[in-house]
Amino acid sequence: MSCGCGCKEEAIADEEITEEAEFKVCANCNTKAQCVEKTKCAKEAGYDDKKEETASVCGVGEELIDGECKRIAVTLDLDIQELSAIVEASTGETIIEIRGVAFHEGMNKNKWSLTPEGARNLVHQMQGADVTLNHPEANESGAGFTRNTDGGVDEANVGTIITASYHSTIAGGYEVRYIAHITRHELFPSLESGMWSQDDYGVSIGGSGIPVSADENGIVFGEDFTFDHLAIVYRPAYPRATIDSVKRIEKEV
Repeated sequence: MSCGCGCKEEAIADEEITEEAEFKVCANCNTKAQCVEKTKCAKEAGYDDKKEETASVCGVGEELIDGECKRIAVTLDLDIQELSAIVEASTGETIIEIRGVAFHEGMNKNKWSLTPEGARNLVHQMQGADVTLNHPEANESGAGFTRNTDGGVDEANVGTIITASYHSTIAGGYEVRYIAHITRHELFPSLESGMWSQDDYGVSIGGSGIPVSADENGIVFGEDFTFDHLAIVYRPAYPRATIDSVKRIEKEV
């Protein structure tokens, strides 16, 4: 049985964030265009292995690929106290770090819940799992969910969960908190605007398992539950499953 919730939200237009890279002139060249042209000629002549001639063609955070300088993305595992825009010092690439409550005790709006034991077990599965925009469709051929791979962001992977943790609450319940990195630039404007921190916006979990009980009041899952993804959604099933706050952190000089 697969479980998830959330309504679809129109993807926000892409806002590309770039940073000018320092250029280093290579041997026997005076301009970047000459270096790239020389590299292409060397490749056509079969001298791809002459790295001493082309090693300095590209600037910092770039690599020569098929005769063109292209940026290399490197994800940093940073511990920031809020949802933050992080400019990676090594490449100039930007990610968004979000954190908040993934789910908590009690029956959600879709009338299913997880026992405390099931929640603790899920914490270990969440690290490294996908973050999606809205819940993908359930897999018709079995348990789990599909993914959108057509290049759009709706129902597609937009990031990764970095860590998750289980916390007991004063009222005797529990909540599972998460930290995740969002890498799709299309979502950056709405995240930084604080839209996803408002009421009716948040996150929701998706997974599949064998219930420990089921009746007219709902379905309860225990430790036999497989986590699939954390979805950014409109109107999450768990009322406290939210994205907490937004803050941009500039690159350190």
